[in-house]
Amino acid sequence: MAENKKTVRTVIVVVFLCILALGYYAYLSDKNAKKQKEVQLTEKDELLLWDLNKDYPHSPNDVVKLYSRMISCIYNDRLEGKDLEKMVKQMRLLYDDSFAEETGNSEEEQISNLEQELAGYGKNDHKITNYTVGELSQVEYGKVDGRQTACVDAVYTLRMDNEYSKEPQIYILVQDEDENWKILGWQANIEQNAGSGTKE
Repeated sequence: MAENKKTVRTVIVVVFLCILALGYYAYLSDKNAKKQKEVQLTEKDELLLWDLNKDYPHSPNDVVKLYSRMISCIYNDRLEGKDLEKMVKQMRLLYDDSFAEETGNSEEEQISNLEQELAGYGKNDHKITNYTVGELSQVEYGKVDGRQTACVDAVYTLRMDNEYSKEPQIYILVQDEDENWKILGWQANIEQNAGSGTKE
């Protein structure tokens, strides 16, 4: 009889330990799944979740780098609908008010222009394959109408099906009242040799 009680007790202990082990395994699996989900944010998600009111880029070239990431995401991921609208809103937070309010540069017009351009791409393999932004030491500073300005060079490598080309740009930025660098506009850098398209 004592032997049976001992066996029953042993079985209960083993079952209890198995339940504990299973519970701990489930806890670890859930924790790892959540962690993995956090790590697997896409570029689009990361950019859309960026709170620019709390975490604004500090330097003018960092503003251009972030803007270039947004542009690349729009074209390379072919954003549309709500995602495109949200990304344009994010991009415009990097604009100086005077630039955002220019005639023909409203949010609605910008979204419409991008939609038309992306639709024109169709299924063609058009992408921004790479971009480089000048280092902080290469930024040229100045003053216009009492406002601090900065000029930042950027070069975009574009792929149009099998042809590649480079587009050098100069971004002009100004500091706002909070000393944040805002994009005032950009233009083609005609002094840089863009090179000719090549085929692979």
